Amino acid sequence: MGAIEWFNENENRQYPLSEDILNSVGLPTSVLADVCISVPETVVDDVYLSMISISAGIVSVSFAASSGGLAVGTFARPVEAHRPYALTPVVDSVSGYVVFGAGVNDGITSGSYRFTGLSDGKVDTNALKPVEAVPVTAIRRLNSDPSDTLDGIIKLEAGTNMVLTHSGNIIKLSLVEAVRAEFLGPCDKYAIFDACGAPPIRTINGVGPSSSGKLTIEVA
Repeated sequence: MGAIEWFNENENRQYPLSEDILNSVGLPTSVLADVCISVPETVVDDVYLSMISISAGIVSVSFAASSGGLAVGTFARPVEAHRPYALTPVVDSVSGYVVFGAGVNDGITSGSYRFTGLSDGKVDTNALKPVEAVPVTAIRRLNSDPSDTLDGIIKLEAGTNMVLTHSGNIIKLSLVEAVRAEFLGPCDKYAIFDACGAPPIRTINGVGPSSSGKLTIEVA
């Protein structure tokens, strides 16, 4: 199923809210198309939509657990349907995005939908990613100004001679094959003693070094 089909299907059902709850506040199913939030694994069964407020100029949304708020977002209307909007975390180890459906713009001029907790606003656990802790909370270029730090939803674009690929949640940056040799030194493959000194040890019994160049041998 493609992304558009997924969002369209969700606009006709309660997801990303749990199908087991009673939508007693009357939130149209077409307002939310998707949610993806990384939360501490201790609260993954305790996350609920606490509020959606729609006015003439903005739409606000907040998610919480019984322990307190988790993430919020306020966006100018009209929002773009089926586009991920980054949420702002209010506690550590929380990040994610919300995707609105067409209903957030069509047929609703204003309205405030407030949920009391899990009984009427529980988020489906399939929309949550439990984590022990978020290992990377932001990125920036080496030696750049701290104000240039990136967080939220980040888009990487490959420049000249670079290729971006990904497998799952692993992103790989590679040089274009035709220019790789321009970035390699004379001793990158087979060291010549006169030019490069003694050839380094590359592996021992097929075991290579760590990223810091260390290879540990334990004698039992």
